[in-house]
Amino acid sequence: MIVCLCEGMNDAALREVIRGGCATVTDIARRTRAGSHCGACGCDLKRLLAEEARLDGSEARPGARSLAAK
Repeated sequence: MIVCLCEGMNDAALREVIRGGCATVTDIARRTRAGSHCGACGCDLKRLLAEEARLDGSEARPGARSLAAK
């Protein structure tokens, strides 16, 4: 599914960069430019970040930062 229309980025590609170390929407924008134009995909990018954090268990780790802190 296309998440960022401006850059043509799909969820699979964005999940890959999140797994590769992007932890914030700003990180994603710097690496892929997704979310750096019109901003319409910002909520979807935050959702992907939260889903990936749950999948890798980072929300359960002591000292892990929440999305609200990012």
